[in-house]
Amino acid sequence: MIREQLIEVLEKYIIMDDVTLIDETPRYGTLALEGPKAAALSKEVSRADLTKFEELSSHGGKVGSISLLDHEALSGRSPGAEFFAERETLPELWQILSDAARWHEGAPMGYAR
Repeated sequence: MIREQLIEVLEKYIIMDDVTLIDETPRYGTLALEGPKAAALSKEVSRADLTKFEELSSHGGKVGSISLLDHEALSGRSPGAEFFAERETLPELWQILSDAARWHEGAPMGYAR
């Protein structure tokens, strides 16, 4: 929604620099774990201990065979995790995260096509 505005603003500031701005939006996507068991689930699927991350910090990592570009500790009352990965890996990542959530009596939620 704000992509065009963001590109316009960034292009104003890179006029004097040798920079190429590329929109990689279609290449990547995110999935998140939220709620009181998010830290335990994140550690279970990625071996990353969110309780050791600073709030809103980013870290690389893996979930199964999926390489994460970013694994972020979200802010809030209870820990949350956002997983940033190549779009083609999102169905497998969704399955891993939703299976783990169900195992811990959670459930998926979000957008439907």
